[in-house]
Amino acid sequence: MVKSLVSQKLWFSIPVWAFASFFLSFEGSGEAAEPSVISSASCTQGWIALFNGVDLFGWEVKEGQGSLSSVHSGGLILSSSVELGPTELTTVAPWGDYDLLIGAAVSSPSKECRAVLELDSDLTESEESGSLTLLFSNGATSSMTSEIGEASSTHDLKAMTPPMTSLIQVRGEHVAVIVAGEKVQEVTLSHQSSNQLRLVSLVAESDIRISSLWARPHGLNQLFNESDLSGWHIRKEVRPDRPGIDVRVEEGVIRIQGGPGYLESDNEFADFHARFRIRVEQNTNGGSKSGVYFRATRYPGENFVDWPLGIKVQVLNQQEDYSTGGLEGRYPAHDLYSEDGEWFWLDICARGPQIRTWVHGMPTTVYTDTKGEYQSGVIALQGWDAKNLVYYGAVEIAELP
Repeated sequence: MVKSLVSQKLWFSIPVWAFASFFLSFEGSGEAAEPSVISSASCTQGWIALFNGVDLFGWEVKEGQGSLSSVHSGGLILSSSVELGPTELTTVAPWGDYDLLIGAAVSSPSKECRAVLELDSDLTESEESGSLTLLFSNGATSSMTSEIGEASSTHDLKAMTPPMTSLIQVRGEHVAVIVAGEKVQEVTLSHQSSNQLRLVSLVAESDIRISSLWARPHGLNQLFNESDLSGWHIRKEVRPDRPGIDVRVEEGVIRIQGGPGYLESDNEFADFHARFRIRVEQNTNGGSKSGVYFRATRYPGENFVDWPLGIKVQVLNQQEDYSTGGLEGRYPAHDLYSEDGEWFWLDICARGPQIRTWVHGMPTTVYTDTKGEYQSGVIALQGWDAKNLVYYGAVEIAELP
């Protein structure tokens, strides 16, 4: 599911007693419209969850270590074993510029415990890598040592009372670590850190509980200006017996009614992270249907010919094989996190063959396109049929390195 680890790494060695659970209580009544571990406000700010609080969806567990990691009461529990060694979980962090937030605690703060959060790069073995190491002591010294190469410094943490949070900011080659609101380390690397994230629990006397692990991609630009359809054009079926799709901007949002047809971007994109704010209205069929095509073909002419050839992320708030966030015909959604009549965010990340989606900030699809049929193309917002009514309130995208 993910690429093999390479030998050059950026290390953050963090015994996590220094952090406590970091999470924002979600708003609403707990209905289907708000199931996320991330609040609507945080989701609007761009945060998405790498851990969903329910299971290990989206993570690869090192072979033979299935018994060392579990999910309990919304927390990811990491244990260690003398026989099996440290727990290792791997996921993908494909962004060039992003923030990473981790909240964690240990079951026995007085016991010795360390964990490693490792950001991997796409370097070859011949290339040099900068390194950043943060080492926290949870003994009587209550100190933190930070090292960059041969240089090191120690920070007194006695005055800091948990709970604390850790925020890692990655901006290309520049990386900063912020603990309890204080920037404790900053470094410029010889490469751009990207692609993989590995979480390791070293042999310890206490289990580690990860309560939150969030990411926020940076550098997103608006593809929709909230005023008109500049940068887009409408593909409308021309038939005398039915009106086809109607696309317009109303009160700062894109309104797509009817179909078949779609709104197609003028520009084409290959590797990117995109965000869409969507609301689906009910109809006599029970709910409207839409979808976001990407890396899709551009047909000649101006009218609707057929649905684009590309990868489609489903927008359908019903418990079907391919509900909202699923890749139609390729990979079903992990769960349904949206409902008709309510605004929600859909995130799509495509980098090479790796495709991921999030709905309401929750990881929904983890897919590797082994065929590699579609490398680049347009983005298209679908209008399914004559009874359809869907709104797109925001369209944002960041192209990835």
